[in-house]
Amino acid sequence: MRALSAAELLDVWERGGPLSWGRRASLLVEATQDASTAVALSIGARDAWLLRLREQTFGSDVEGVSVCPACRDSVEMRFAIDDIQVDALSSESPPTFTLSQNGWNVAFRLPTAADLADLPNEPGAARRYLLDRCMTSGQGPLPDAAVDAVVAKMAEADPQADVHVALQCPSCGHRWRASFDIVSFFWTEIHAWACRMLRDVHTLASAYGWKETDILAMSPVRRRWYLGMVNS
Repeated sequence: MRALSAAELLDVWERGGPLSWGRRASLLVEATQDASTAVALSIGARDAWLLRLREQTFGSDVEGVSVCPACRDSVEMRFAIDDIQVDALSSESPPTFTLSQNGWNVAFRLPTAADLADLPNEPGAARRYLLDRCMTSGQGPLPDAAVDAVVAKMAEADPQADVHVALQCPSCGHRWRASFDIVSFFWTEIHAWACRMLRDVHTLASAYGWKETDILAMSPVRRRWYLGMVNS
């Protein structure tokens, strides 16, 4: 996997701004591999790809903030990409699974990036939407127990799709496992980077009259040197 150039990353950020989280994730994956392959990846395989792309873009160390569910204090979380990377499905066509639950026999596949493209915002509707798309055979609407069993089987088969980080609150000592979503985390980092980069482009273009393409093509080290001279 190669790192995206500054110009490519800005282009993805600009095009992805008005889109859903699922479509933003697809844009990032499609920037580094064939689009038809990207949308066919399971969610875990997609997220594994995004973790490596994030490592190429901003490094292997991850720092963020969670909220303690007991006392509501902010808690820092720090870990490396390798700490949350698990073996993910890499097949372009995720396998089909079968499940029998209290007399209900169903066959289903894992959700893919394409399935998340138009996911409804309401959690309950989103869950049913995904199940409807992923069912390959069944006996009509599933009861809640069967739905829970299918969802659990999906999580077991594609563990990278549902990552949690073990945390402990330094204030009250409470321990819990916080969900980590690489899509929203990575996109938030890209947005902050893009805002800084556009300010830097404005500063250098104003000072030297350079074109945006020329400034973006510079190495980060060279841009920092020029910015330091402008601001000195």
